Amino acid sequence: MYITREQAASAIVDMRDFYSSLKEVYASSEMNIEDDLGRRNILMSGPQEHFFAAQIRSNFPQTYNNGKTGEPDIVIPELSKHLECKLTTRHRSGALSFQSDSMTFEGHPDGVDFLYVIADDAFENFSVLHFEGLVRDDFHAESNGSRGKVRMKKHVAMSKCNVLLGEVIDRRDEFIDRYALEAADVTSNHSKRISELNERLKSEIPSKAKKTANTIVNELRRHDKKVNAIKEKIEMWMSKDPSYTIVLENIDGVNACQSSIYAV
Repeated sequence: MYITREQAASAIVDMRDFYSSLKEVYASSEMNIEDDLGRRNILMSGPQEHFFAAQIRSNFPQTYNNGKTGEPDIVIPELSKHLECKLTTRHRSGALSFQSDSMTFEGHPDGVDFLYVIADDAFENFSVLHFEGLVRDDFHAESNGSRGKVRMKKHVAMSKCNVLLGEVIDRRDEFIDRYALEAADVTSNHSKRISELNERLKSEIPSKAKKTANTIVNELRRHDKKVNAIKEKIEMWMSKDPSYTIVLENIDGVNACQSSIYAV
């Protein structure tokens, strides 16, 4: 890995400062740059390449970015590396799209590195994900009308990801942990209930004891039914492809949880 968390944070601070100035320029002409976040992100893609290249250059002095169409976003000659930079913001649906140009992979059988910066609407909270060696098969086939753009198979590509800022959480783990706790609570409450019934059984007359014994049998059946239902839910989530929640990080130290990224 040729870029550190500290370097990513420094580049993000520079991007944020640049954005603040750009936002003021728009405001001075009575325009709001945040009315169209897609266009905002296009405007900020050049600064992203510039500031991240500057950070990488501190370790690899030959690093450069030229911004020319058809050229890699950042080139690191010392490592024979090309780094593609992407800036994205969640859609109104809450999902995030990690895309690439299909042509990017031509002539690169060993894969291409990507640096995805995820920013919130206000450009205050960020995640930086560095993928190494992504290949064409890590992305879906082109869809009709995609204009050469392809979507990442996140459940495949995430294994190649270095999280530099923010956090990536596998939603399967969230649900599995939640259901495991639910199963533990069900079993704990069941054990208490059975203990109470057994204590009652010791002092009851035969006619009442029979009713209590039946209650115990029913409690055992209910417990098994509840636990089995929870186990089925856990098994269902274990069998699913991963889907992810991205936690954005404020450089000033405050985390902001964003909506989930669904792996499709």
